[in-house]
Amino acid sequence: MFQLILSVFAISLIAALTLVSVNYLPGWEVAAQQTTTLAKGGFSTLQNAFALRAQANGGSAPAVNTSRQDGGLAPLFQTYYSFLPRAPLGYGWTYGYTTQTQLTADGYGGDPTGGLYWFCLYPLSGGGSQAIYQGLNKARLQFPPTQFYLNINGPSNCGRAINTTAPAAFPVPVVVTFFVRYVAGN
Repeated sequence: MFQLILSVFAISLIAALTLVSVNYLPGWEVAAQQTTTLAKGGFSTLQNAFALRAQANGGSAPAVNTSRQDGGLAPLFQTYYSFLPRAPLGYGWTYGYTTQTQLTADGYGGDPTGGLYWFCLYPLSGGGSQAIYQGLNKARLQFPPTQFYLNINGPSNCGRAINTTAPAAFPVPVVVTFFVRYVAGN
């Protein structure tokens, strides 16, 4: 009888420890982590491609092709990134240029010699889920605050140096503007 009581007590203790040690995560946490990883890797790859392309052309950045939805991203940089980085589900990449006047209007000092080139991660249609927003918000912490801007006002805000507050409800058309500049090596 004593052994039966000990067995029931041991099973109860193990069940209690298991219940206490469970780490609850929000349902969107796994997708948010994947979004963070894709954004960090994608922006780093595109920044490197921009630097390599500018270096190969004597320090001049490639002009934006405004007739293309991607701003000429594929033909301008494909040689330097080999394969376009994967974007979060429902998102795409584009390339552009913002003038100094536009940057100053947004409250960003910008580059005193002119505007800045950028890459933008934008929703192809509709809006981003809470997982997308949280993942991009985490990725923002990995870059300088004057390089990475998280905006919930849609693709027309690509190239804008404006961070917006967290949305109250989802889905929202979250975009990230990631500014790049070529700096010549020594």
